[in-house]
Amino acid sequence: MYAVFAAIVKSTMERVDGSHAAVPIEMMTYGRGGLGGSGGLCGALNGAAAAIGLYCPSHEQGALVRTLVRWFQSESLPVFVSPDSDPSHLTPPSVSASSDCHVSLAQWKEAAGGGVTRDQRSERCRRLSADAAAKAVELLNGLVGDDGSRCP
Repeated sequence: MYAVFAAIVKSTMERVDGSHAAVPIEMMTYGRGGLGGSGGLCGALNGAAAAIGLYCPSHEQGALVRTLVRWFQSESLPVFVSPDSDPSHLTPPSVSASSDCHVSLAQWKEAAGGGVTRDQRSERCRRLSADAAAKAVELLNGLVGDDGSRCP
């Protein structure tokens, strides 16, 4: 949650005024591990939805968040691979069919043939966070009109 929210907010604020100090990014750490480690809502989704809520008028938020959730549940993820990724930690993407952290992880473990390591799981979450941040930004950018008046 923190990774996605921080990536979007920091890049946006630095582009706008060079600072992100006014946004309490640290508050997003509660979303780690599916809401405080409970395995509930995936933190990547939660952070992306929070960023949408920060930048969009309330009447636009619901549609964007629903689009984000449908994307997350239906796409084979993660897609992003960092040039710094350790090839031994990369596993195949999978379709979660859920926004729940535990369900998403179970689907991924099955696609990977089980027996995944902690490092592979961490790498998957990093990659999934990058994908969710990119999708949220794509959705936000789609709301910006030619005059830039709807969302930053």
